[in-house]
Amino acid sequence: MRRTFPLLLDVVVVESPAKVKPIQGYLDKSEANRWKVVSTRGHVTKMVSIDPIQLKGCFTFSDEKVPLLKTIPTLAQKGKKGKVFLATDPDREGECIAQDIATYLKSGGKKGPEVCRISFNEVTEKAVLESLQQQRKVNKHLVDAGVARKIIDWWFGIAASRFLRNHNRECISAGRVQSPALSLVADRTKDQVDFVPESFFNLSVLFKYAGAECSANVTLGKTSRLSVSETEALTKLVSKSPEFRATATEKVLQGSTPAYFDTAACLKECSKELKMRISEVTEELQGLFVKGYVTYIRTDSTTISSEAAGAIRQYIEKRYGKSNVLETSPAKPKKGKLAQEAHEAIRPTNIALESVPDIGPKAAAVYDMIRRRTLAATMQPPSYNARSLKLTHPKPLGGKTVTATTQAKVLRSPGYLVVTSPNKASEVRKQISKDDVTKVQVKVGKLAEVTTKPPSDLTSSELVESLKKHGIGRPSTYSSILLTMTDRRNYLSEVNNVLKITEAGAVANDFMSSTFPNWVDYKYTAKLEADLDKIAKGKLKKDEFLRTFREQFSRDVSAVKSSKARFLGVDPETRLNYWCKFDSRAGGKIACLGDVGEYPFYRIQSQGVPGLEEVARHLKANPTYPNTKCDFTA
Repeated sequence: MRRTFPLLLDVVVVESPAKVKPIQGYLDKSEANRWKVVSTRGHVTKMVSIDPIQLKGCFTFSDEKVPLLKTIPTLAQKGKKGKVFLATDPDREGECIAQDIATYLKSGGKKGPEVCRISFNEVTEKAVLESLQQQRKVNKHLVDAGVARKIIDWWFGIAASRFLRNHNRECISAGRVQSPALSLVADRTKDQVDFVPESFFNLSVLFKYAGAECSANVTLGKTSRLSVSETEALTKLVSKSPEFRATATEKVLQGSTPAYFDTAACLKECSKELKMRISEVTEELQGLFVKGYVTYIRTDSTTISSEAAGAIRQYIEKRYGKSNVLETSPAKPKKGKLAQEAHEAIRPTNIALESVPDIGPKAAAVYDMIRRRTLAATMQPPSYNARSLKLTHPKPLGGKTVTATTQAKVLRSPGYLVVTSPNKASEVRKQISKDDVTKVQVKVGKLAEVTTKPPSDLTSSELVESLKKHGIGRPSTYSSILLTMTDRRNYLSEVNNVLKITEAGAVANDFMSSTFPNWVDYKYTAKLEADLDKIAKGKLKKDEFLRTFREQFSRDVSAVKSSKARFLGVDPETRLNYWCKFDSRAGGKIACLGDVGEYPFYRIQSQGVPGLEEVARHLKANPTYPNTKCDFTA
């Protein structure tokens, strides 16, 4: 019997294979036999070279992905009017993958199926079906930002890594983001080595107040860090004149409301509280996202949608009472150098789901933390009854007032503690004991010597926080940055989430800091990230950004060129610096180099050193590696 197909056969393309089954189920439920969901399993292209004159990357379709790409239009055309919905992740990488698929479907001048872009921040039936009603074109600005990042990473990685390996064979690579991240750990190590301990003394006084034994450290002027002579003088003063004036103040202390989880905060808190590696947390987050339990996990937003906030408030009112609902609107989206694409914060897709049955214990623990944080960010903060008692001696010492302050507080209203710390929330709430005395008799208490300690080693969660603070990397790269330095390059060791720089890491950092100081400078790296954000928002042209980058990088590379390379000059048309050197590994050919480090654009057989015009002519005719396949440029 001849097989027939439905009038329409639409294809939905996602990245992760784990998304195929749930999304296929949602679509079949909506309209059976119409949909086919396929997965790209990540990128479908790879960048094989760069055209330094046109400032474009040369891309080729990965051999293992071509069969899938050929299948997509075949499936869609079976229904004659079928569409291809590009539902890759809602970030720059996802936009680039969508653009690459669209490029393939339109290659060769053939008329393929209609292609449109859809995206959703959560893998739920409602979100998927709604995205089909919000079809759009691929965002060119996001693609430009993604391509620009690949090009500058390639430029820097090729040049800096070659220089670094020539310096020390154990140092495998350098990276535009990896190197400043490594510098953060190296700087902490240097602070520890340079640390000079200091000693001081704390002196306490003992007294009775409201029927209780109390103690407080003495403050001289504005500091409680005392010298030996000051402690001796204070001991004599208090022993001779033990009476202090007492001033009590009462107030209600309000706890702070935590922000919803962005990627950095989620990685940090889960790693710290659950004793998991950052890469483990990332893996569990990805699993929770593709199964539809949490929203998109690569985000720097600390706000949620008004619809989600309303549903969460309704749940809190029903479960914990209306008095526990935080009525203010969710946190405003961040603006500034760290803000990237406008996603929601990480939150459960269904706040009423207290636990999920079909995941492992680690994923369950991560989900529980996300759910508790989401609830806490939408609930009233705890409040406390607090009493502060300040003791002041009537006689100053050396012109400085002598005081001692102590404070007590008890829980007044638990707020979100009923979710985050049930044991604390259940504590008996009472008023602080009162005492109307205005004078207190004290006696000298304990004299303790304190020695300052050097900075502690950075933990992986603290490094993520530092990366975010300095604007190094983005939510999608935090985990890979750490994994590269610990597992792939052996630049850092990680034991119980504590990071230490290895010998190879120290060598790499010292070389990069002295040779390419710009590229380990936090501010410069953050500026590059900010410029990429501007490209993504359409506020900066990709070519303008790459041209500026190339000029700066050319100057940096020129300053450290190998003595074996000979400078030929600057092409007045392209402003590229041209070099050449003898390459014995290539059969005695001359390798001609551009201004992107040790990148050989072509090799020629020559009796002597070629001239600038000859090199420029050959480079313009052959801007990439010879025999390199290039399906398209971007």
